[in-house]
Amino acid sequence: MVYPAFEFIEKRIPMTELALAIADNVEHTGIVLGKPLKLGHDIDFRRVVCTLTRGDEEISSANGEAVLGDPLNSILWLKQALEKYDRALVKGDLIMTGSFVRQLPLVPGDRVRAEFTGIGSVELNIVQ
Repeated sequence: MVYPAFEFIEKRIPMTELALAIADNVEHTGIVLGKPLKLGHDIDFRRVVCTLTRGDEEISSANGEAVLGDPLNSILWLKQALEKYDRALVKGDLIMTGSFVRQLPLVPGDRVRAEFTGIGSVELNIVQ
């Protein structure tokens, strides 16, 4: 399955304190998933375009090539990195491949939507 998704990040620890930041899971706080799409072999993830809007305004847009040339490359990198520690990806793992677009700060009242061509969309409203 593939999901359109938002990742929540929070910078709790300065990156100058790298060991502490890694122990704190660097910036990851959580994710919001859109409706799943059964993964097919006909999706070229390099060509998937993510369009990010806040309210009715388009904030940014980029294609999958923004993620290591192909979002699947980040999964391959993770697989190979885990193998060095005798670990493996298992069915059911949720994997964030990396962001197509830049991070942006959100404030209460924001309504943001990410539309991924051929995959779907995910939307959220920020409340206090």
